[in-house]
Amino acid sequence: MMGWLDRWSSCAYTRSVEWLAICRILYAAGQLVGWQPGPVRPLAALGGAFFFPPLGPFALLSGYPPVQVLDAVYLCRDVSLMALLVGYRTTLASWTAGMTQISLAGVRYSSGKIDHEFLIFVFPLVMSFTGWGRAASVDAVRATPGSSRPGAPGPALAYLALLIGLTFFTSGFVKALSGWLDPGAAATRAYMLIFKPHAWSTGLLNVTVEGVGGMWLWKAIDYVSVAFELAVLASIVRPGWFQIALTAALGFHLSVVPLLGLDFSFLIACYLPFLFGPASGTLQPIRRYVERSMARVGRWCWPALVVAAGGGYWLLGQRRGYPGFLQAWPYPTPRSLGVGLLAATLAYVGWRDWLRRGWSRAAVDGPGEPASAEARTVRRRMGFLLTGLMLPVQLACMMWVSEPYPAPVGPLFTGNPDVGGRAQNFRLELALSEEGRTTPVDEARLLGLPVWYARIIAGFRFPLAPVSADGSPLDRWTWYDDLVIQGHMNKFRALPFHGVHAGLSEPERSYLARRFPRAERLEISWWREAIAFEGGRPVFDQTLLNAYSVPLR
Repeated sequence: MMGWLDRWSSCAYTRSVEWLAICRILYAAGQLVGWQPGPVRPLAALGGAFFFPPLGPFALLSGYPPVQVLDAVYLCRDVSLMALLVGYRTTLASWTAGMTQISLAGVRYSSGKIDHEFLIFVFPLVMSFTGWGRAASVDAVRATPGSSRPGAPGPALAYLALLIGLTFFTSGFVKALSGWLDPGAAATRAYMLIFKPHAWSTGLLNVTVEGVGGMWLWKAIDYVSVAFELAVLASIVRPGWFQIALTAALGFHLSVVPLLGLDFSFLIACYLPFLFGPASGTLQPIRRYVERSMARVGRWCWPALVVAAGGGYWLLGQRRGYPGFLQAWPYPTPRSLGVGLLAATLAYVGWRDWLRRGWSRAAVDGPGEPASAEARTVRRRMGFLLTGLMLPVQLACMMWVSEPYPAPVGPLFTGNPDVGGRAQNFRLELALSEEGRTTPVDEARLLGLPVWYARIIAGFRFPLAPVSADGSPLDRWTWYDDLVIQGHMNKFRALPFHGVHAGLSEPERSYLARRFPRAERLEISWWREAIAFEGGRPVFDQTLLNAYSVPLR
């Protein structure tokens, strides 16, 4: 077993340093101007209020970091991405870029929802071990020992393949346990019914459900989705299989854009090292041109240029907002440039591997494993085995503690499927009571945050001390049972791990009192919505499920 692991990790995935350098440049450029996660600076205003960190280092904090700390993290991220773009101190830049992006993601996730973008932040950490700064870089021009880690890229690429496989596997595993395999429940159809992200989604839903017959097709989509996500992990044992799996992943990501409004085009950067593998000789002219151009600048000018460019970009981002051309230009998703890039990549890979009838395995053109690498081999074995053993822990955390996003507004991928032709959703209504008057208020105005954060926090923080619709007290777990259809009970049991208790904490109450000094109570009501599709349009049946109030003074 150890012999196979050594051979697989050393030789299965190798690439030329020139191609890895291009992957580095494309990744850095994409993170700088292509895809931008939501800003975290607005969360600093909350302080210790409405802070729900996931299980991990952020659970050690007592609240959101102050804005000065977040600005410093953004500055380090921007300077490190600039350094990564030109290949200056590449290993240090890779780790700084990865850790700062993980830190910013941890702040966002502490609002109560974990997005499926973590892989793109871990990517530079893993790729730092491939030597992707040894070509088309300032490090190559400077030839400074230690500026890029020597050695074969195979083990790091094999580890990246393992992480990609685990990412898909955990997603499929949670789906399998939360209703996607139930013959009488259609999870994909429920998502379309509830969110209706685009006009043509509803039209396609009408044609599919009423014209084709409906449930059998939607269940086929559910089954295929779960099977595909579970199979990606098994495919990593053979580079050819893994390349086919990633090609299918491109089609999978592309299909969910118009149907479900979910854009995962940013993951292309993680797939590029495996989808393409041009030989070193093919890219040598590009490498020589880039390095000659960098040499003209002067080796000692690059530190100042990197810091100035990163600082200027940070200042522009803080004042005007960071650009996200690939997710918003020329139009928002699904007509964005990033989705177009996803479609173009899928079209080219499909033509190259199947339509041209010249499907060939990925090019193997990387440096060989050093002969005296016994210590490195032992470390590699430990890394792969520990990662494999962490899978059960990761699955347990996903189901019980991590990603504690509750059922009322939680992702449909882990609950709320379409049962009997009707999907179920839960809607929160808020109002402030002041001197006998009740004024409706939306989540964004209540919390003073952008709407995407406000809805997450409000849905995550409430219910509190619930009562039934007729006003009688209601046991908290009975209330959760009312909300849960499939797959969400474990998430509700995990809420105490994240500081969610039956009443408002003092920081939360003080924060709301400062925002609304005259308000006496916060009125909260939850509505259950049963959604069906009849006569070519959605039909909503709303029922008051729960109504109660929380004192603010």
